[in-house]
Amino acid sequence: MKATVKNTCILFLCVLLSFSFYSLNCEGYYATKKGTVMEMKVLDNKNNVTGKSLLEVIENRQEGGKSIAVVKTQVTDLKKNKTTESSYELVCDGAETAINMLKSVEASLKKSTQFSQSSVSGNNPVFPNTMKVGQTLPEATISISVKGEISLDSGVKIYDRKVVAEEKITLEAGTFDCIVITYTEDTSILFNKTKKYKVWMAKGVGIVKSEEYDKKERLEKVVELTKFSK
Repeated sequence: MKATVKNTCILFLCVLLSFSFYSLNCEGYYATKKGTVMEMKVLDNKNNVTGKSLLEVIENRQEGGKSIAVVKTQVTDLKKNKTTESSYELVCDGAETAINMLKSVEASLKKSTQFSQSSVSGNNPVFPNTMKVGQTLPEATISISVKGEISLDSGVKIYDRKVVAEEKITLEAGTFDCIVITYTEDTSILFNKTKKYKVWMAKGVGIVKSEEYDKKERLEKVVELTKFSK
């Protein structure tokens, strides 16, 4: 369960051909074209590389009048020498793009017989395809309830989401014009944990950099884009 909630958080940091996303004005703050590949590195607060991730858009389709891109992720913890694979959907209705976290978490739980009697509810993180400084973004919540020999309720709440700045930043992958978003994330498993985030998002790319802070606003982790190709 702890790993599932952790993967949910990772999926949040980590989000067109035959029907074209652009036909629905879906040129938002995520890469959505099939074949797009992104590589990122994870740094600790001492600037040591502790992990890496690979994201690839593997499918585009249209469903219910919405454009959907399927993103496959591969996250490697270099300290534990462990790699976790998963996938999620980016769903665009023309005005905004949502990360379908609920579907991803539910699919992850169904893979385990231990969590077969489980339910997932809440609302997905949403990003308007056009954002400006001063804008407040909707909250997102994911609640997980497991029943059986071990009953456990857990969840993630993402709130206080604000567009705070526009900045140009240079990384290994290149130079990007970004909007900057800050938000707070509460996770509850056996105990509650609060973290704060600052993320840089580029149009048509997604998150190119993120900073993670503890509740006392001490830097814990940085994620940066190292490669981007379409």
